[in-house]
Amino acid sequence: MNARLAGGIFLFILLISVTLKGQWVKPEFDNIGIEEKNLKQCSFDKQADAVVLFDSGESFFIDGSNGIEMVFVKHIKIKILSEAGIGAASFQIPLYEGKSGIENLYNIKGFSYNFEGDLVRKTELKKDAVFKERINDQWSARRLTFPDVRVGTVVELEYMISSPYVFEFRDWDFQSQYPVIHSQYKTRMIPFYEYIYLIKGNIEKIQRKSYEDGFSRRGMFGIQFNEMVYEFWASELPGLVSERFAPSSKDYNTRVDFQLCTVIFPGGGKERILTTWEELIDDYLSDDLFGKYIKKAQKWGLKNLPVDSLLQLSEKERMGYVVDYVKRNYRTDGVLRWSRAKKSFNDFVKQRDGNAANLNLMTIGLLKAAGIDVVPVVLSTRLNGEIAYDYPFRHYFDCVVALVRSSGGTMILDATNPVAPLGELPLICYNGKGLIVEKGALQWCVLALPGHSVEATNFNLTFNGSDTVMTLAISSELTGFPATEWRDKLLQNPESVNQFFKNDLFNDKDLEVVVRNQSDIKLPLMFDGSLSIPVPKKSSRLIVRPFWGQSVAVNPFQSAERSLPIVIPYTGRRSFVFTMELPGNYKATQLPENKSLTIGGMSLQYVAALNDKKIVISGHYSVTKSFFAVAEYNEIRQFYNYLIKTFNQEVVVEPVQQ
Repeated sequence: MNARLAGGIFLFILLISVTLKGQWVKPEFDNIGIEEKNLKQCSFDKQADAVVLFDSGESFFIDGSNGIEMVFVKHIKIKILSEAGIGAASFQIPLYEGKSGIENLYNIKGFSYNFEGDLVRKTELKKDAVFKERINDQWSARRLTFPDVRVGTVVELEYMISSPYVFEFRDWDFQSQYPVIHSQYKTRMIPFYEYIYLIKGNIEKIQRKSYEDGFSRRGMFGIQFNEMVYEFWASELPGLVSERFAPSSKDYNTRVDFQLCTVIFPGGGKERILTTWEELIDDYLSDDLFGKYIKKAQKWGLKNLPVDSLLQLSEKERMGYVVDYVKRNYRTDGVLRWSRAKKSFNDFVKQRDGNAANLNLMTIGLLKAAGIDVVPVVLSTRLNGEIAYDYPFRHYFDCVVALVRSSGGTMILDATNPVAPLGELPLICYNGKGLIVEKGALQWCVLALPGHSVEATNFNLTFNGSDTVMTLAISSELTGFPATEWRDKLLQNPESVNQFFKNDLFNDKDLEVVVRNQSDIKLPLMFDGSLSIPVPKKSSRLIVRPFWGQSVAVNPFQSAERSLPIVIPYTGRRSFVFTMELPGNYKATQLPENKSLTIGGMSLQYVAALNDKKIVISGHYSVTKSFFAVAEYNEIRQFYNYLIKTFNQEVVVEPVQQ
């Protein structure tokens, strides 16, 4: 039984047997073939710095001491093809830690193989080369680096992980940073759990088959059964492309994802876990760290907020009060990407810190206490990838925000960033649609970028009376995301204010910068600076770049070709105005050309004028959409080339000959 999903995704339920052409072969450990020794380059990616010879995984269930556990076996072999590929001999193995404890990593073994004539010298991976690393409260990792690695080395690693978290079946990535000659994954299923799986990415590459293993009769809970086996494999997979302004790798990586959908009890009966979006919503609303958390926050707000006074304010004033209250009194622990609270409500109130969900779920409860119509929205951040809307997978969602419905329309709120204005989310949250977590009709919320990001810079160049010194005054006004980014920087390091105008024309020692409105996020963020510049000798001409290097200087799209769509972080407008009052003994001998250009989603205009003795040059460019298809890449690249050339034109001023 299967159904096709949009966007190159296939959905399957692991229930029936379908055999397709192909073969899954278990590799033998510590066996180096002559073809691996002689391999000098990847046949389908000749520029690759390393190549994965094979990547093999297997998941199955055992009857552990504390109940059923899942075991995952990983076996990978990689050849280093250049100095730049030596990093492929380092690995990070993530391990989940929850209420049932941490996953157990064991049976680690590995060798690095080097070839000396007809001899193969192998160096064992020692236990003391494996280091523990804490990622966050839910995840830790083991890091390891193989010894004796050079160009031509083959490294081979195998390990096992046992996990009590059968709800979180191991997913499989067929692709990696480096090209993969062969990747395969096998799952062995028992009759007590049914899973859904999604195949994403280059679906045509993946072959699969399923069958009942008649040679592995097993027993659990007094029930005899044969395992159902599901095998997946693919060959000659290109390495994942790393490009600037690209979508999440999860959107284009060839992979298979699993989710538990039904538990079948040995004594009879079934429990459906998640098969519809409505069931996922119910799961959120009944969760102590989501729906019940909001109710506790609402009850707490009715007791601790000045509700009677708040109800006298407008809806927007109440929203502002609540969001500001949470920002002032609570802080995040740096964990943004989590859709459920990490701490209980009582612990969060006492300790005053938690993950992003702790803050935003509390905000929702307090808004309800203040009489605001608000609902939670769960979403997938740009780092987590796009959502396939046909089936509810838990891992789609890694963040929660608040959706307010008022008489003036809707507004999405977030309380995690103390320097962000009301209604602005973290940039990574603007990613397609979010699921409204509310009983009733299934609803999605469009996560549209606010169109208020503007950065405007003015330059005023004046001559002093002596004609030996010029004064350059610069001022910039920022709103939206540029303002938030700089308020973040200033909050972390107040000295960074002197870096604002810094470029190749002057450094932070030349220019003293003053910042205004840093703490008032309702107002534009302002930067002001000035510096004195010596005037060249009277017989010399003066060459000025009107925008003083503050515009784009290097094209962010250097490559002649593009493999992935382009995702611009945010839309907005950047503008400049330069004025220069010429003294009586100077004249302008060269002014920039007027230019304009518009392509789909981008535009620029540049105008230079001389009025009597006053030079005025203005320019602006705008980006009005954030997503561009690969087919639009050449136009975008040409636009930036044109922008750089236009906005870096020069003004030439010379003394008048007496």
